[in-house]
Formats: sequence, C-alpha cells, structure tokens
Amino acid sequence: MKHKMILLFVIMILVLACVGCGQQTQEESPNQSSTAPLPANGQDTGTDENPSDANKLFEISNLSGTVYEFTETGCTVSPTKEGGEGEAIQDAPGYEDTFVSVVYDSDCTFWIAHVDIQTATAAYETATVENVKKQTSLIICGDYDENDVLHANRVFIHRIEGM
Repeated sequence: MKHKMILLFVIMILVLACVGCGQQTQEESPNQSSTAPLPANGQDTGTDENPSDANKLFEISNLSGTVYEFTETGCTVSPTKEGGEGEAIQDAPGYEDTFVSVVYDSDCTFWIAHVDIQTATAAYETATVENVKKQTSLIICGDYDENDVLHANRVFIHRIEGM
C-alpha cells in the first residue's frame, strides 16, 4: 500500500512537471482577499497570485509537501524532495525524516488547486484552514524567518483530478 501511494505521488508530480495548466476558476469568500474582481461567469484566466500555469505555481512557492501535523495556526510539513531527472519524491507516511514548520500569517489565504492531469488545466476554489488535514498535499507561498519557520501568506491544497 505504501509503495502504491509513493508511486502515485511520484507519477502525479512528474505529470505536473511536464504539462502546463489552462484556465482557472475561483470564487469569492468572506475570508479571502482578492486583488481583482472576478468576471460575472466566475472564470479567472490567472493572476500573479494564482498563476494559470501550474508550473509557475510551483515556481512562486517556497515549499511543497504533505501535512504531517496541523493546527488552526500552522502545520508541520514533510517536504517534497527532488530526485534524479526532475522527479519529485515524497516520503511514505511514517517514514518522514525532514519536517518544516509553517505558521499562517493573519492575512493568509487558502485555495484548493484542482489540477486535471489529462487536460493540464487547473481551477482554483477558495478554501479555509479547516480544509488542511493530515496527509494533505500543500503548495505554500511565504517567507522563512531566521529559525527556518515558513510564515505562509498563501496556502494551496493540491488536488489531482482526471485519473
């Protein structure tokens, strides 16, 4: 079972690394600050904060990985590691050896990034801190402090669809 989970995660990351993303959608939320209003149809072609290209989402992020522990104010993440030839490797649950502490800034926004690997498109949906659970795959934007704690200002819950 653990080997299947690792294989699935590695395949997922490889596909994302090879393919860009298309049009996105997003919805307004009371806890969400938005830089520009959405068109009436709810479609968004991408912004600097939520790029339309999934590869750019990984480029602007400071950390990606899987939630090991979580609270209302932050989480501990087992980071995704780089293997040979651009592979992404995630430790199996229970075998994690490296962790990063993440603290959510007071104005931190949460998004669910739905990525369809067959069509290489992504859609963004607003989320809350309650959507962050153990073993959730995250992409996090923010800044590290002098103690190597990541202060997150945007958290993307990474969901693969279309398999």
